[in-house]
Amino acid sequence: MRRLSTIKNAAAVTAAAMGLWGSAALAGDLSFQLRIGGAPPPPPPGPVVVTYETYCVGYRANLYDADWRLRVALREQWRAQDDLGAARQHEGEVALVVDDQEALVEKYSKQGAAEEAAAAARARLDAYEKRIASARADRDAARTLNDTAGVADAEERIRTNETGAARAAEELRVAREDADHAGEVRARLEAAQVELPRRRAELAAAHDDVFAAQTRLDRANMDVAIAIHDRDEALWMLHRDEIMRGRCAFDACGFYIDLGYWGGRMPRDREVVHAYYVHPADYWVERPVEVQTRIVEVERVREVSKVREFQAKREPRATEVIAFERSVPVERRRERAESLKVERERFAAERTERAAAAAEHRAPRITEAERIEARAVATKARGDARSERIEARGQAESEQIKARGDAKAEETAARADARAEETKARADAKAEETEARGNARAEETKARADAKAEESKAQADARSEKAEAKADSKSASSSRSGSTSSRGSSNDYGNSSRDGQSSYNSRSGKTTTSANAKDPKDPKDPKNKKDNTSASNDYSH
Repeated sequence: MRRLSTIKNAAAVTAAAMGLWGSAALAGDLSFQLRIGGAPPPPPPGPVVVTYETYCVGYRANLYDADWRLRVALREQWRAQDDLGAARQHEGEVALVVDDQEALVEKYSKQGAAEEAAAAARARLDAYEKRIASARADRDAARTLNDTAGVADAEERIRTNETGAARAAEELRVAREDADHAGEVRARLEAAQVELPRRRAELAAAHDDVFAAQTRLDRANMDVAIAIHDRDEALWMLHRDEIMRGRCAFDACGFYIDLGYWGGRMPRDREVVHAYYVHPADYWVERPVEVQTRIVEVERVREVSKVREFQAKREPRATEVIAFERSVPVERRRERAESLKVERERFAAERTERAAAAAEHRAPRITEAERIEARAVATKARGDARSERIEARGQAESEQIKARGDAKAEETAARADARAEETKARADAKAEETEARGNARAEETKARADAKAEESKAQADARSEKAEAKADSKSASSSRSGSTSSRGSSNDYGNSSRDGQSSYNSRSGKTTTSANAKDPKDPKDPKNKKDNTSASNDYSH
């Protein structure tokens, strides 16, 4: 027992020590926790994932449903307006055909009475002729009686009756021409009379189609109004507490909180505020332009943006609706909304007329205003189609003219390029030819100069060789004559000094030698003629 108590005490001490270590022991950002026994702690919570099941619950589910119904109803409303426009255009085309048939029936009905018109014209012509004959007889009688006033009166009656007779003759001619085509006219009249009831039946059917399109559009307008009311109701139920406190922004609740309207304080009665912010469906039916304004401004509310993210993932027709909303800008929606009020008034009038026709057991009447409107729509459609065709033809012609102009410009540019290349080639060839001629002329001039220089050099060499030869021969002869004069007398001094021999000068006591053995000057050269003359004079002296 003592040993067992010792073990229990040791365990208690160990547990106390472990409890101290199990307390929070922090070392900077690192913590340690030691547990003995017990379940492990739960894992930390992960990121919150918002899903459709967790978000679109309660009033948000109503908001999701109302917003989706509104988007689908807007698409259906747009299609109903398109179908109504097409039906009214078809009614106008049929109305134009009916008008044409009625005009043909009236025309051929008048032409069908050509025989009666011819007989009446013949009778009037005979009466005028009788009056003319009677007036002429009265004129002759007045001339016989010298009655000037009677003559003037008779001539006036003659002129008047002749004018009437001419008019009756023209009517008779036209009536006879019509009578000649009486068979053809009767056939056309019968065809027009048979065709007219069928066209009128088509017009009635087209008018029924217009009424069906109007009914569909009215139903789509009501669906839009109900959906926008339900969406505003869902927004009100989500944020009514914040709205009553006057502390909710438009981006959050979808309503503009204006305390100034309430005198600075929100009323205590919620139903008063609810009726002010959430309008009934009839209110939106009567104000289609405000519907479009409300739709555009609520699209930026956070709750609506969030539910539309789920709609894009969950709804099967979300792709078609989103494509429609992107394809139709806000400006076109407002234009259509402005025409909805007029269409609603026309639909109310048509519904009243049909109720009266059903009570009176008759067919609904198509008022002249309806036919005029239908004809105007059809005429406008025809004009638009004709203008589109003309525009297409104009564009085709302009493209064709542009293509021809481009081709002609390219052809002109190609011709200009070819002409420029040809001119350049000719200029290059002419330049090369001129350069070749210049080079040839330069080479020829150089060759001539070289030849002339060589010829001059050769002539100079020949003259120098000839002069050297003469000088050599003259030197040799002078040497022979000098040896002979040295043995002669001193009187021959002039000759010996002219021949190049040594002589003694008596004044200086020196002997001089004249070297005329080699004279480079040619005595035949005219330039040296003076020198030769002076030399001969010296020798003569």
